[in-house]
Amino acid sequence: MSEVLRPQPEGVPGQRPMPSHREKGMAVLISAILMFFTLGTVGLAIDGGLAYLVKGRLIASVDSAALGAARGLNLGDDVATANAAATASATRFFNANFPSGYMGTDPALTTITPTFTLLTTGGVANGILQVDVVGAVTAPTYFMRMFSVPNIRVSATGTATRRTLVMMLILDISGSMGSRNTTVGTIPSTLVSNASSCEAMVYSAIQFLNFFSPYDYIGVTTFSSQAQVVYTPSTNYKKTGSAGAAKAIANQDCTGSTNTTPSLELSYAAIQNVGLKLAMNEIALFTDGVANTVSGAFPLRTQKDTRYSPSPVSAINPPSTNVQLLHSDPNNPYSPTTYYLGTNVTPTLDSPYSTAQTTLKNSGVTPLYGDSRFLPLSAVQYKKYTDLAQGTRDAFGWYLGSASGPYLPRWIQDSGAPTNNFRNCQNNDAASEFAYKCYMMAVPSASTSPATVTGSITVTPSSSGTLYNNGSSSSVGSMTSYSSKYGYRTGFQKTLPNVNVTAIPSGFPTPSSPNTLVSSQIIAYIPDTDQFGNSNRGFKDNWVFEVNSNCAPSGTPVNGGNLCRFRGGDWGSYSSVGEGSNFFQSGPYRNYLRPDFNNPYPVAAMNSTVSAANKIRNDTDYNIRIDTIYLMGNENVVDRDFLQIVANVEQIKPIVFDNGTVSPYSNPYFNPNQQKGLAMATTDGSQLAGLFAQIAASLLRLSR
Repeated sequence: MSEVLRPQPEGVPGQRPMPSHREKGMAVLISAILMFFTLGTVGLAIDGGLAYLVKGRLIASVDSAALGAARGLNLGDDVATANAAATASATRFFNANFPSGYMGTDPALTTITPTFTLLTTGGVANGILQVDVVGAVTAPTYFMRMFSVPNIRVSATGTATRRTLVMMLILDISGSMGSRNTTVGTIPSTLVSNASSCEAMVYSAIQFLNFFSPYDYIGVTTFSSQAQVVYTPSTNYKKTGSAGAAKAIANQDCTGSTNTTPSLELSYAAIQNVGLKLAMNEIALFTDGVANTVSGAFPLRTQKDTRYSPSPVSAINPPSTNVQLLHSDPNNPYSPTTYYLGTNVTPTLDSPYSTAQTTLKNSGVTPLYGDSRFLPLSAVQYKKYTDLAQGTRDAFGWYLGSASGPYLPRWIQDSGAPTNNFRNCQNNDAASEFAYKCYMMAVPSASTSPATVTGSITVTPSSSGTLYNNGSSSSVGSMTSYSSKYGYRTGFQKTLPNVNVTAIPSGFPTPSSPNTLVSSQIIAYIPDTDQFGNSNRGFKDNWVFEVNSNCAPSGTPVNGGNLCRFRGGDWGSYSSVGEGSNFFQSGPYRNYLRPDFNNPYPVAAMNSTVSAANKIRNDTDYNIRIDTIYLMGNENVVDRDFLQIVANVEQIKPIVFDNGTVSPYSNPYFNPNQQKGLAMATTDGSQLAGLFAQIAASLLRLSR
């Protein structure tokens, strides 16, 4: 069968032939299918983009809510109320950043869920509180609903961490703070006008507690003559009644001295006992004055030396075999001594005189007891002598065994001893507050076991009386707490309530009020380290306190109204004042801090406080920060750098009593590797609450 040839259509060479009807139908079908998927893809992209915008806003909002929740934790008095306050704070922060109905989201389906977790390391709490806020919203779809997806659930989690605060609040309750205006035990709701420093401190410290969270640990240490933890650090510190810290603070009144160092030691141990090394560990120290109490193992004096004698009325009672009290007699070469009771001369021999005594008297010789030329004595004269001597050798430096003699010296004679040395050493005049220097003071006891007595000694102000210069009648002024040559001091006291003072060995004088004989007679010197191993030597070694007076500007609120205070200075600039040094310059205890006048005690106390603070800040496990508040003006002495060094500030700032005479200068003891604290000062008790609030604000920033 032959093939039929059909003619080809005319057209452009190489052009594709026109599709058939079947081919056109397939193209339409494929296009329709592709359009369906294209619309779905575009819709997914658009709805997904909108969801992405919602997600971005949600992330920012829950992050803000987490921070808000962390801040809100400070608003409750216990964990439950703190969590509720934090949740409310998180909601406010979230709503402020995620407006209701944002991008069509459904407000009714929006949820915010905070959770609070104390983190652990190896199963042990580490001091970090983690706040997680989960936010979820329902975003509408515009294209995906054709695929039965009317909305999209979008969620995000915001996380914030808050360092737990572990803080010990140290409060000075020494006597210079004055007495409470309100009844002890009362929690003051307001600060009364003309409040005492003690009242202002109690009120401000209680208000300070309100800034912090029930997740924080807060404790309270107080110090005066002793230091003690009155509230162990706890998260329950905001509770009412005896379970809370506010009541522990309200139970304080102010009396005693200023024993600062032990309060730092107790607070340091309390923070370690909590054991949260990653927490914000803090000591906030409030005080109104110079540390003036020294603790330690005080070595007993076993060698003769020259020092100030017991003041004001304590008498030496040497053993019956004592031959160590040196004395000279420039007035009568025939008498071993010129001392009798409270006078400076040997008493006159009583009449009637024998013929030999009368002849001697008529030749111009004064009839004195102790002059061997007037022996033998009559019965009347001998009785008078024994009455005056009271059967002992304490009233005379010699002894008459019988009326016919001989006079026997009771103490070694030394031509180097000053006039009236026996009087200076005996120092038993109860009428005035004398401060005499005793040349080669007798050793109180031959006992050397134990070799030290452990306790604390503090300087105290004079209650009355006048000081005199080495037995003369010329006054050298009223006795003050930090005298550079004189002064009252206590006997041994407890440093801590549960640590007893070591017993004084047998043979040493028994201390009696005012106990200054302890530091003058019994103690060899102030030890180089305190009861806790801190150095009593340091930045104040050459300091003298009651010099360099200057006045605050007129109108400055200062306790007592006197605008002027001693600022102290280096003894090299005041060499004519007092002893000229805090150290023995000669004798067996050369180069040791002297215990026989007042100025060295605050020197040692401030040195040990700085040493303790440095030790605490040097603990790299707990990284403790120390902040200080100084209420100046309650004492006649103020100090510029002491508490600023304790706080480890970079720059020492002037105080109000400098009044433009001093510019800021670099702290020579600043350690950049330790925590830097705040050091604040005021003369006005009504400003204390504001200073505490500034410390709180700083701590809250650092704990985030």
